[in-house]
Amino acid sequence: MVLESEVLKNGHKALLFDFDKTLVNTSSIEVLANGLGFTPKLADARKEYYAKQITERVLTRRIAAMLKGTRLDEFNRVASQTSKQLGVHATLDALRLRGYKLGVVSFAFRQTIDAALGKETFHELICPVLQVENGVLTGKVQIPRFLSADLHVFCKGAAAKALMRHFNAKPAETIAVGDSRSDRPLLMEVAVPVEIHDNEKILPHSIKIKRLLDIAR
Repeated sequence: MVLESEVLKNGHKALLFDFDKTLVNTSSIEVLANGLGFTPKLADARKEYYAKQITERVLTRRIAAMLKGTRLDEFNRVASQTSKQLGVHATLDALRLRGYKLGVVSFAFRQTIDAALGKETFHELICPVLQVENGVLTGKVQIPRFLSADLHVFCKGAAAKALMRHFNAKPAETIAVGDSRSDRPLLMEVAVPVEIHDNEKILPHSIKIKRLLDIAR
């Protein structure tokens, strides 16, 4: 409701979304760890990351290695159970019908996003992609080339610029939606940053919403 006059009637072309806790309600890697049985290994690797002993890019490679030997169909079964934001499919369908280009900029694995929300849901995604051979995860991952100046997997700001070029959309024609401080580089690149959380604002000029449904109303 809050975005009706501020965004959807202002001639914007593209919407860029984070995934975890933006389109879904939780951390997708925690869903995978619980469902596939590598929660202790994930906890140990995260301790190293939080202690700044490794970067999040290295952490992502470690997690991919934990998945080595997992069948893709089993991975998809678990990933598909990730709890979605209320009305996520209806909201994204409505935005596509209005002519918006929909993109994702996320640290979540591409296969997770596809399993949770469908392969045809978004026009383009920038996120890590797990390597698959003969229906089995190899333990390797392709990470977007945009190097981050901090400890994150890749630079979401540079990824946002790449998606805007792909969509032929200017920053003034683009909306971005995120939930955490790791989304700050993404939100900073667009004219209309939207935050979906209950914490202090990430950017002073952003719009805060409580539910994803509020975007398309």
